[in-house]
Amino acid sequence: MDDNVFEKKIVFCLLGKTFSSDFMRTWTEIVGYCLMNKIKPILSSAKSSEFNSKMAALSISGDINAPFGGKLDYDFIIFIKSDCLPSVNIVIEMIKHDLDVVSCLSSNERSLKHTNYIEDFELSEIKQKSYNYCKFEDIQVKMNKLNEYEASIRDASGNLKENIETIEKPPSLVKVNQVDFSVICIKNGVFEKLKLPWFNYEETSNDITGNLYFCNKCKQADVDIFVDLNLLTNSERSVIC
Repeated sequence: MDDNVFEKKIVFCLLGKTFSSDFMRTWTEIVGYCLMNKIKPILSSAKSSEFNSKMAALSISGDINAPFGGKLDYDFIIFIKSDCLPSVNIVIEMIKHDLDVVSCLSSNERSLKHTNYIEDFELSEIKQKSYNYCKFEDIQVKMNKLNEYEASIRDASGNLKENIETIEKPPSLVKVNQVDFSVICIKNGVFEKLKLPWFNYEETSNDITGNLYFCNKCKQADVDIFVDLNLLTNSERSVIC
């Protein structure tokens, strides 16, 4: 393990009022890994995924344009919704990417057939045409190639083979304009670059989560947002599509 990569301070913002036993098991595994691997976990929470709760979780202090009033030294802020069950590997891989904003792949809040992101989206056109989240079937070819790569670098016991650097890895990162806050990692400096408020009600789409508002601010500030198709997180959602 590269100690320089993992010696980090991570703020985990947990979104939700109640947390299942499966979530608590997942959370315990993440915290345990952090404590044993030079990652300092710092907990913040919000009672819901609405925009005002997200702002509260970042402890806004007056007009200071920094999370926690600029008094907390951190490397990344990771938001996790209470119905998502990210593995330790997903958290670590998002940190390793060292990107401004990177999300794992998950199902949409309203449909298991759709992902949590929109690749091309213009807020100014929302009244003229509807916007749709990417479907899993549309990225199945990319996901199959990633699965084939993962299978090719491991032996029958699941251990990494030797000389895997000779095997070309398919690209897994997709640049997007909009992503839901299921499990998302935001690097230090992003919030500081954006003017307050970072999350707000978006009237044109009736979005109360603030996700659309945040992503649009990132786009205006030239902050790129990525989704890693290789990091598919489990969810407790039960949705009839």
